[in-house]
Amino acid sequence: DFLNSFLRPEKIIVQAQRKQDVLEVVIYFENAIDFSKVSRFVIREIRDGRLDSIEQVIVYSRYKNTEKNLLTNLFSLKENNDDINQGKFEIDASTPKTEEKVIFKNEKKETQNIEPDKDMKIALEQCSQAARIAYKVNYKYTQRIEEMLLLFNQELDNKRINSLYSKKASNFEKVFDDIRTKVDKILDEILNDLRLSLDTKKANLENYTIALFGRTKAGKSTLRETLSYGDGSTIGKGGQRTTREVHEYRWRGLKLIDTPGIEAYQGEEDTAKADNIIDQSDMILFLTTDDSVQMGEFNAIQKFKEIHKYFVVLLNVKERLNTLEDIEEFLDNSQDIFDEKRLSELHHHIIDYTKQQLGIEKIDIVNIHARAAFLSIQDEYKNFSGQLWDLSQMEKVYHLISDDIVNNGVKRRVGTFFDGTDHFFLQIEEALSEIQDSLKSHLKLLENKEKT
Repeated sequence: DFLNSFLRPEKIIVQAQRKQDVLEVVIYFENAIDFSKVSRFVIREIRDGRLDSIEQVIVYSRYKNTEKNLLTNLFSLKENNDDINQGKFEIDASTPKTEEKVIFKNEKKETQNIEPDKDMKIALEQCSQAARIAYKVNYKYTQRIEEMLLLFNQELDNKRINSLYSKKASNFEKVFDDIRTKVDKILDEILNDLRLSLDTKKANLENYTIALFGRTKAGKSTLRETLSYGDGSTIGKGGQRTTREVHEYRWRGLKLIDTPGIEAYQGEEDTAKADNIIDQSDMILFLTTDDSVQMGEFNAIQKFKEIHKYFVVLLNVKERLNTLEDIEEFLDNSQDIFDEKRLSELHHHIIDYTKQQLGIEKIDIVNIHARAAFLSIQDEYKNFSGQLWDLSQMEKVYHLISDDIVNNGVKRRVGTFFDGTDHFFLQIEEALSEIQDSLKSHLKLLENKEKT
């Protein structure tokens, strides 16, 4: 009551509840406050109240009439905390009394530099160990296939030589040449691509790789600049041909690959580039936007399904954030921007389309705000850093990724090798099947000639 009698004139209300030796305090506010000062003031008053049985106090900050925590501080009453003892609460005199927007004053979060937690580190190491084993097994398979094809070619050469001394067999001389040409093509193209694929994966045995796909202007460059702590120089260049280049960067122990917009993949060269990125990735993040979801763009994920790649759809909310007023309004009306009903309808449309058109039964979708994430790392907006990052929901994306790696990472990592190799083996099998059909056709033709 004492705290509220002091804070209520500033439109700040404090509520508290005790859970054993922990006291949870919630600070509700309407106007601009300095949360750290308010927290220290509250803690100092609680300590002066001599609540000996309380060891820790958790202080939350919330908008008025909401249940979402914006900031959290943990204090220990059993330790000599000079920061608490010296703290002096003052309402920020520089904030106009008529100002209705909430202004936050917290340190900037360099979130992309945070180290993975213990479980994540263990999972990533297990993934690396599994990758080393998977590479060795797939390399041996590839060697064996190559040896068999070379042996097959040698047998063809022997048969061709024998045909020169047999009038009957001489009819197959052209057939032998044709088959030899097709087998050489398998060796020079498909098997060579498989070796290149394995070489790329060998160079990344220690990397859990995530690829970012999506159409132009979906926000991929904004995410890349955010996660790589960039200056924004590449944002807004989605329509330029330079974005056909592939960018690689690190984020919390992961390797991320930013790809061109899916419209840029035109022709055999670009298609091969996209296939290579998908092949070497352990997970795919597919970015789309809430302002212009085009169901046809999801056809691109058919490739993910073919080689059993786990993917997550990121639905980027394209709320305009260009000025300080935009940011303040965004913070004040985040619930309206992330309108659950509207976004849920978009989720259903995406789920229905991918199920009916692509046969995908389950799909994970996360709402994000890429622009808010980027602004959270810019010095000019450091006063809003923590709130912008939290509202961007990039932490939710990271937790979804890390949870999947902890629970399924080894399976995904091994699948990157075996599913990729199987994909090439299927191409070899199809090519050999064509050779077999061609040979059967020639044999039938020869038998008909003999009968006549």
